[in-house]
Amino acid sequence: MQNSKKILAELVSLDAWFDAYMQGQDIPLQVAASFSEGRFGAEPDSPVRFKASLKKAVIQIHLGSEFKVVKSSRYTKGPKTATKYLEKTQAKSSQSMTDQLEVNTAIAADMTGVKGSAQTSAKIADNAQQEGSSEFSREQEVRHHIEVYHRLRNGAEEWECTPLQAQHLRGPAFEDDASPLKFQIQPNSNFRDGLIKVKITCASEDIDITELEEKPNFRQRIAFGRGEKAKKKIAIALIQEMIAQEGLEVTNMKEAFSEVTLADVIALPEND
Repeated sequence: MQNSKKILAELVSLDAWFDAYMQGQDIPLQVAASFSEGRFGAEPDSPVRFKASLKKAVIQIHLGSEFKVVKSSRYTKGPKTATKYLEKTQAKSSQSMTDQLEVNTAIAADMTGVKGSAQTSAKIADNAQQEGSSEFSREQEVRHHIEVYHRLRNGAEEWECTPLQAQHLRGPAFEDDASPLKFQIQPNSNFRDGLIKVKITCASEDIDITELEEKPNFRQRIAFGRGEKAKKKIAIALIQEMIAQEGLEVTNMKEAFSEVTLADVIALPEND
């Protein structure tokens, strides 16, 4: 079989598998996809060093004609959210505040010769209870850091990934080891020749290059010119070189909307 894994490991991790070929049954497809910050240019002959992260990405699943998707099994949107309640109490308890007010009332009564009435005492205690009561606030707790939603495009099952409360993608795409879909084997098909391919792609503009530094041998790349634009061109060229070295499809990353393939794997059965 052809190389089943081609991955730019500096930015993404990807694996895909299923339990076994089972005719007449729904087969869960497992996809372990995650994102990280990549560090580039550590090689001695590299003219620049930099970090790179993804602002958005897309997970694609391509099933051969030997298989069909169980539509109701699609993971359509995530993550799930949990709600928690926080209790906030003031520094003084209601009882201590009541005691203090009763003492103040007693002192005032001794000075005036007039005792506080039961109604006044009740009002004081009620006010103290309100002032010292607990306050409850509601806040939403997000248990996962990446939002995904499903779409169909050009015959492929896709999940677009965007970060939650952050600028860049970090961590696993699917929460709690969720399966993105289940599939079935088509009747009378030569299913062992069929392929299930999983990819991670992004637009060129969604690769965010940061902390870009010139190294002493930068002048050796004078053909790119000088300045920040020149360093950025070199950084893009280095990422393209690494993509090519991994055997991945190379695209023109100078075009902001061009689709860049960062990982390409073939899902294989574990127990077949």
